[in-house]
Order: sequence, then C-alpha cells, then structure tokens
Amino acid sequence: AADCKLHFNDLGFDFIKVDYCGGKKLKLDERVRYTEIANAIKATGRTDVRLNICRWAFPGTWAADIAESWRTTEDIRANWASVRSLIGENLYLGAYARPGHYNDMDMLEVGQLVGRMKTVFGKYGDTGLTADEETAHFGMWCMLSSPLLIGCDVRTIPESTKALVTNPYLLAANQNDLGLQAEVVRREGDACVLVKDADALFGNSRYVVFYNPGDEMREMTVSAEELCLAGKVEAFDLVDMSDPGPFTGTVSVPVEPHSAKFYKFEAERRVPRTRYEAETAYLSAYQEIRTGDDVWTARPVAVKGASGGHAVRRLGGSAENDLVWSKVEIPAEGEYEFSFVCGAADDRMLDVEIGGEHAARLRVASTGEGAFRGVSLRRKMAKGIHRVRLFRADGPAPDVDVMKVRPLAD
Repeated sequence: AADCKLHFNDLGFDFIKVDYCGGKKLKLDERVRYTEIANAIKATGRTDVRLNICRWAFPGTWAADIAESWRTTEDIRANWASVRSLIGENLYLGAYARPGHYNDMDMLEVGQLVGRMKTVFGKYGDTGLTADEETAHFGMWCMLSSPLLIGCDVRTIPESTKALVTNPYLLAANQNDLGLQAEVVRREGDACVLVKDADALFGNSRYVVFYNPGDEMREMTVSAEELCLAGKVEAFDLVDMSDPGPFTGTVSVPVEPHSAKFYKFEAERRVPRTRYEAETAYLSAYQEIRTGDDVWTARPVAVKGASGGHAVRRLGGSAENDLVWSKVEIPAEGEYEFSFVCGAADDRMLDVEIGGEHAARLRVASTGEGAFRGVSLRRKMAKGIHRVRLFRADGPAPDVDVMKVRPLAD
C-alpha cells in the first residue's frame, strides 16, 4: 500500500511491471499475490494505472481479470534464436488477448543491430539482429498485439530502426481498437501464415503475415478462402508502403530466411470461416506454470497428423477445463453440420454446447495414439455469431484437432 501511494499518488506513474523474483523461493501463490497487488493499486483511487504480470510464462486465464498485460515468455535476448523462440511461444495464445488485455512478449530488442551492440550482457548471446530480423521482430510484436516497449538507448537509435518503430501501418495493426492477435491459418514446417481483422470484425480487410523463421528462403502460398476472403483482393505492403498488385484465388510470396512480410489485404467479399483449429480456441483452464504429467489442464500440443500440426490435449476432468470458440459465424439461418475431428487412446465422451445450450454428447471411439476421426451433429442455427463449447465434467475428453462447420442443403 505504501509503495502504491508513493508511485501512483505522489509521483504519478501509470504503469508497473511486477516480476516474480523471489516468488518461487517464498513459495507464493501467483494468483493470490498478484491479486493482492492489483487490489493495492485500486485502493489508490487511480483508474488509469496499467499492471503487467511478469511470471515468465502464461500465468493462467485469471490474469486478464486483474491485469492489462502479462508476460508469456522467458526474458528476450538480442539474437534471432531468442526472438524466434518467443514468437513460437505466442502463436497460439490469440484467444486470450482482447481489448485492454494483452499477451506481453517482452521488451523490443530493436536498435540492437549486428555490429552496433554495446550491451554488457554478451554472455547471454546478445549478438544483435540483422535488418530483416529486426523488421520481423517488430512486425510480429505488432501483429500479435504485444505491448511495445523499446529496450534500446533511444538517444542513439539508428535511423532505420526509428523509421521502423514509427511505421504508421505497423503501429495501426498493433494499436487499433479491435485488440486482436493474429492467428495461424497455414503452417509449412516452421513457417506460417497468420491473419487478423484490420478495420472491423468480420470485415473485408485483414492483416496477413508470411513468417519464415527458418534458415532457407521459402515461397509461401495461401488461398483467399483460407483468409476468409473472396473476389479480387488488393494488397498493400505495410513495410515497403507499396502496392504489389491484386490477386484472385491464391497468392504466393517469397520470404527470405529470418524474416516476414506484412500486408493489408482488402477483398471484394468476406466469406464465412468453415474450419476452427482447436489450438486457436480459448481453453478456460490454460496455464503454463505447472505443466507436469500430474497436471490435467488443456493445452495445445504439436501432434504429427493433426490439422495445422497441433491438437488440444488434456481436456475434461471438470466442467471448467473446457474449450471454447467464441466467434463462430453462421451466415444464414438453416441446418448446419458441426464436425469435430478428435483422437483418443481409448473410448471417450465429448459434450458439445452451442449458444449456451447442451447440443449433444458424442462418443469418440479409440483411434490409437496420434490418429484422428470425425464425429458430428446437426443443428438448426440462426444467423449470427455463436459460441461453441466442448467439455466433459465426468472424465477425460478426447484430444481435439479441428471443428468444421458447413450448411446442409434443404
């Protein structure tokens, strides 16, 4: 309370990052301790103070109830291996970001270019970033809606870096009111294509990223349909600030190693999403603090043979350990089929809730390790945005790979 009075009432600060330093040694409960700190800040009467939880991993979905941002990773270093690792850890955390509450990927290492490093932390591998790596670093922080805190000495910031961090198009992707984090729509090995709405939810304009963290150049291709776009699509390069020309159907982009290409696509039409990867869903009990075999909380896991290379495991055991897609678009009233591609080492049950109503209990027969099969239900749906929830309160649920939604002919 005394610290909060000093910093927020007397000195007028409006942001605080609270590390967990000493927390393990003192055996503190993260949720309890950070809630105490949040309550002490509220007691000052200030309503504009922003709290950042720094537990060096995604602390749990409870964090959004008390803080505006939370660290999801270990400390960043000024080298590509570190930047690449942090991006990889955040690719499937988009469901936990919303306006005013964000996944924090740590401070920016922009300005720490190869040959210009003046850090005292050489033992940590601070070798610096190339120009391509720096652009990918800053651009991905923008597209994943991470807070942007510059970590270099701004008195000597290189002009090229200054131009990058003041790029109005990248900043707009980070700072717009939608508060969205880009989602993976296609993976090609370690490379991926990400997308998020730009100007309006379910609108015709979307930000698209072609991200290549690997050591070889990649020709990356994605279809307009995968991006939920149709017709002629106009493209704008956010970094070069240029118009590479329109496309229809599919588009291919050459991406150099350790780099990314950032675009805003404007289409003639928006088409409904028909595939919902489980790794993009909200897992109500998700956390990264306790991850041993004895901890049964749902999590996305890389699984060979899964759509997108990932599936969600450890669902069920309680009603709270569920999976939720909160923005399932139904374009017109009618009957729809909801198919769930699942896997299970033994026979398991899966409860499905649509729009707050229990829709079905589905049996998923044993598929064997790493294999998947579909189970489905049919349901009359009203036009609009719906919530689909998967759960099982009385035992473990099957692994979930993807949900497919399609209208049925009259």
